[in-house]
Amino acid sequence: MLEFGLDMAKCRRCGCEELCKDGVAKGKQRYKCKQCKGTNRENDKRPK
Repeated sequence: MLEFGLDMAKCRRCGCEELCKDGVAKGKQRYKCKQCKGTNRENDKRPK
């Protein structure tokens, strides 16, 4: 499992723990799931 020091260490869509950095969006680090290719932001409060 990758540890980013966040409350998010899993993909919000599929629950996979394999995330990689994928740029920055609105000033927050963005992550991409290696399994489902979904994207997540750190401290993301958006619905799934």
